[in-house]
Amino acid sequence: HTLDGDFETKGTMRDTDNQFDPKKYFRCNRCYLVNLEYVEDFRGNDVTVASDVIQVSRARKKAFMDALNDYMNEVGR
Repeated sequence: HTLDGDFETKGTMRDTDNQFDPKKYFRCNRCYLVNLEYVEDFRGNDVTVASDVIQVSRARKKAFMDALNDYMNEVGR
């Protein structure tokens, strides 16, 4: 989902993931790449992005929290 609509792509998530800035985007599980600018809430293993709740995998939770903190610190400067 984007502000301009939904987009589909062929290929692997890894290929798609590599096309985006890792400081602004994070792959929170094997199905979703999240734009950190639009994160509204993070509780437990769930992140809310533009009113959609997405589960962050247990294996990626710490890295997601670190990426979100780094992003927020950059924006706050």
